[in-house]
Amino acid sequence: MIYIILFISLIFRLINLNQSFWLDEAISALTAKASFPYQWYGIAGDFQPPLYYLILHLFMKLNIWNEWFLRIPSVLFGVFTVYIIYLIANKLFNKKTALISSLLLAISQFHIYYSQELRMYSLLALLTTLSMWFYIKKQWIRYIFAGIIGAYSSYMYFFIFFPQMLWILLFRNRKNMYPWIMSMVIILLSYLPWLPNLLKQLETSRMILSNLPQWRDLSTLPLWKLFPQIFIKFTFGRISFDNKFLYGLIFLILVLIFGYILTSIKKDLDKKLFFVINWFLIPLIIICIVNLFVPIANVWRLIFLLPPFLIIISRLIDLHKYSFLFLILVVLISLTANFFYFLNEKYQRENWRGLVSELDTNNDPVIFTVENGFAPYTWYSKKKKVICGPLTLDKCTKSNNFYYISYLKDIFDKDNKVQQTLSSRYLLVDIKNYQGVGFVYHYENSY
Repeated sequence: MIYIILFISLIFRLINLNQSFWLDEAISALTAKASFPYQWYGIAGDFQPPLYYLILHLFMKLNIWNEWFLRIPSVLFGVFTVYIIYLIANKLFNKKTALISSLLLAISQFHIYYSQELRMYSLLALLTTLSMWFYIKKQWIRYIFAGIIGAYSSYMYFFIFFPQMLWILLFRNRKNMYPWIMSMVIILLSYLPWLPNLLKQLETSRMILSNLPQWRDLSTLPLWKLFPQIFIKFTFGRISFDNKFLYGLIFLILVLIFGYILTSIKKDLDKKLFFVINWFLIPLIIICIVNLFVPIANVWRLIFLLPPFLIIISRLIDLHKYSFLFLILVVLISLTANFFYFLNEKYQRENWRGLVSELDTNNDPVIFTVENGFAPYTWYSKKKKVICGPLTLDKCTKSNNFYYISYLKDIFDKDNKVQQTLSSRYLLVDIKNYQGVGFVYHYENSY
């Protein structure tokens, strides 16, 4: 049965895999494509460790540049996580809970989305889940290996150590304490070569947030929004409806369903379930504390908490007397979210590929809200065009025709000065809206 679930997980992650790269994915692609050792020394502007970029750099040696192909490692990381969550749930509980857990992760729209992302998030979820598996099995050499890879793949990985430490302290298990402490010492010592770059990234991030305070709003959520977002996105998926009443209604329905399951269970919640709850809650609490100083609390960064969340849900479903009925209900919720995601481009990634393809039909200059343009344009454009920003408008407006891409203007041009300047001096010929990218304005120099 688990092999059928793994096959389903693979199929779901291959659907629509060839979507256009959006901003962060294009940054990943350009970083990985650069000559080594840029992946180690040159990523101060992207607050991430280097290992994912190094993996992608090696994968690019195959010289196949299709979006679907470059996303294959993320897909495989996602499918492997489905298998590891099965092993953990089977070890802690039973085969039924394990199958439910793996099935829910296999069809989780949230996990599918990030298993199709050219970023390190599906790798993070895999490595943290592997860390817990090796921790449970007391396989300390493998635990160290996963820890080193994880620490060099994402800073969020470090939060997985807190529930492990707390569990050892709570039960005063000296037999496990000493090997765990030694493992942690080795993992942290292995991180010393990266510390200078980490400090460099922290300073760069501090400068960005100081100069662009609006960027903080994209990087983090207030806590009153974070907890409902975790619940609804982990359960329903990354789909967000414009109708806030409908979105709120979905949230209420989900709360009522899972609230009923929890309150109607007659069996005691055992120590093993408490272990999984500890796995989910402790990192979340620590992240909320760290978020007071560094803006990191956003749902996509918390994908590594999705496996314990789904194990908890699966165990509660398994314990309920109407377990099959509730399983069908939860599966239908996930399938509905996937239906919207697969069939409606509104819920998919930014269509930079379509935009750049159309712009490349001519040699007209392009104006952005920043001076050097954005990574997706750099990745997709095949022409050496003149590119301008707010400080260099005159270089582009000398042309008979030019385009203005208003992408992220709320951050980089919150007063809308660029568009106001262009509209007051030049003739607006056409406006087009590209999925996720926003409005693109075609101007004509008629004076």
